[in-house]
Amino acid sequence: MDSEYKQYVSDRPDTPTYDFEYNHTEANYTAVSGYVSLKTPKDFLIVYQDGSGEHFVGTGATWISGYSAGQAGKCSLAVNVSSHDHVADTSTMIATV
Repeated sequence: MDSEYKQYVSDRPDTPTYDFEYNHTEANYTAVSGYVSLKTPKDFLIVYQDGSGEHFVGTGATWISGYSAGQAGKCSLAVNVSSHDHVADTSTMIATV
């Protein structure tokens, strides 16, 4: 499909790719890389200040983006979303320890 325009496949939803950046620590990177998968879809939840949020499922990867002098190291996380839903109240979805 050589075209400068976006092409759609019928009956396939147009789902986004979510990209995130987080501070690199060994603990952060180990936790994220241990959870995210290129093959197995995983659940993710973004919580907004008002308690609502976005629940999405997808596959993805994380990597160390780099370091700059005098700044914290950065990591990136990209998730190819297969489904997503707005959640009015995320309080029942968050585990408390």
